[in-house]
Amino acid sequence: MSDVREADGLTWRRVHKATPFIRGWIVVVAVLLGMGQNFPQDMLEGGIEPRDVLIPLGIAFGAALLWVGYGWLAWRRMRYAWSDQALYVKSGVLFRQERKVRLDRIQTIHITRPLLARFVGLSELDIASAAGGETNVKLGFLTENDAIQVREMLLDHIDEVTDDPQTTRSPLPPDHAEEPVDSTGQPLTAHSDANGPDGHVPTDQDADGYEDSADREAVTEPAPRRAVNHAPERVIYEIPAPRIVASALLSVAAFLTIITIIVMVTAFAFGNSAIAFSLLPFLFGFGPFVWQRLVSEYGFTAAVAHDGLRVRKGLLETTAQTIPTGRVQALRLSQSLLWRRFGWWRATVNVAGQFSLQDMGKDKSTILPVGSRVEAMDALWLVLPDLGTEDPIALVDAALTGSGTDLGFITSPRSARWLDPWSYRRNGYVLTDRAIIARSGFFNRVIEVVPHERTQSLAVKQGPLQRRLGLASVELHSTPGEIVPSVGHLTEHDAQRLLEEQAIRSREARARADQVAAS
Repeated sequence: MSDVREADGLTWRRVHKATPFIRGWIVVVAVLLGMGQNFPQDMLEGGIEPRDVLIPLGIAFGAALLWVGYGWLAWRRMRYAWSDQALYVKSGVLFRQERKVRLDRIQTIHITRPLLARFVGLSELDIASAAGGETNVKLGFLTENDAIQVREMLLDHIDEVTDDPQTTRSPLPPDHAEEPVDSTGQPLTAHSDANGPDGHVPTDQDADGYEDSADREAVTEPAPRRAVNHAPERVIYEIPAPRIVASALLSVAAFLTIITIIVMVTAFAFGNSAIAFSLLPFLFGFGPFVWQRLVSEYGFTAAVAHDGLRVRKGLLETTAQTIPTGRVQALRLSQSLLWRRFGWWRATVNVAGQFSLQDMGKDKSTILPVGSRVEAMDALWLVLPDLGTEDPIALVDAALTGSGTDLGFITSPRSARWLDPWSYRRNGYVLTDRAIIARSGFFNRVIEVVPHERTQSLAVKQGPLQRRLGLASVELHSTPGEIVPSVGHLTEHDAQRLLEEQAIRSREARARADQVAAS
């Protein structure tokens, strides 16, 4: 890393020289494809002359020179620095930007390696702040060692300025009725009790499994910092590749893709190419979804470390993501009908600052792409190790597969069968001392868990049909993300009671959390 100390007292560092070119390669490819799209047809027609080749090549060469020059200027402008309180980033040539992100507002720091960057050994730091959206920062590209060192340095500074114990605590899963196992079938040990551990689990390893070394001393700050003792991270579960492939194929998108291909082949066989070509939009719509699921979740591994839940995944583009479990706003466990025979579940979370329009196509919320019931419970305990009930295993079982009012669930009345003929007896919620648990769905089972202190606001909604049937739905507003918690089709009385009780519980829980943080 090239260091430059400026008058502001900060040590500014430049990113790798290849950064502008890695980010802009797709534009070059698009230009070349656009210029050469008529070349094969002209060649077949015998109309190719020297000027038809030299002129486009000259234009391409001139554009390449301009692009290289602009890239060099952009690289000269790209700098970053940090102090004990904030991270600073400078960028832009025509429109210059200087961004400042307070360290105590940083939620997560991910290491991503796009396909082209992996070829040259570069990585990018994706830094998410509490506000999310445009306040998030992408820092890169850096060499792999530099990315690891910068991430660890920032995490150490964040630990110093953050007083909230929930942001660094990494609870371990409690004991289950069944012994958890890893992908090889070996039991996972060292589970904590149902109320979570007394402290956090530190680690000496970075987000990609590299050990600390003397190279870390190359990145230092003049301000003294406390020593941080990190113990090794512990792997909770590894998802084998065959299960990832099987789960992607056992999806509605894969089923529709196969049906579309069969219909297209049949249409071609009978000489009706018009029908076959008319189905191409469906093929291009469903197929990429299955492919993206395969390449993005390949090699999925989750481990507990001192700074949260560390997730590694990806086939073409690898990602090393750290999710502070204390900052998870909501969790959802879901099981499709096609997965039910295998007992597979999927776990996703909402984390403050994770949602961004720039990353709409990227999955940053999954903590379990496909796993057994035991692994799904592990994911739940990681986020909320204490459910605030005497028998958490029985309560989770009732939420996952149960129906009716057992274990205190408040469900939809019989009149809701006109709106939910299959799942009205399953739809409902239960309140514990720590969270609200909502369950729904008959064909696609879903449970949503929201800690009381994470409830941002509540709303009761009632459509015309609900009003006629005396029903209402309650929405629990969390941070923006994939999960939108709600409890559907309750009686008007139950909906109003939930609104009042949850408002009181969330207010009291936030007050207790503030007292813990202040102490």
